[in-house]
Amino acid sequence: MNEADIKHYEQIQEMLMTDGWKNIEKEISDLVEAIGSIEAVKNSDELFYKKGQLNIANLILNLPHTVDSTLDVLKEESQDD
Repeated sequence: MNEADIKHYEQIQEMLMTDGWKNIEKEISDLVEAIGSIEAVKNSDELFYKKGQLNIANLILNLPHTVDSTLDVLKEESQDD
């Protein structure tokens, strides 16, 4: 794979180690906890809205794992070239 792609993901990894990112993770984790309760959902539209919120929050919270996995694949592919 391309060295520019590897550098791109390494830069994201660096960002994920900052205090700012840890603050964002905490905020989103708190948001997930608040959204997670479905007892007060009034209708299917609200349920689907909450589902969308949780999907986006989980996408962001899983970013460190996604970046690590992608970077591993890119580095492996670059060694094979």
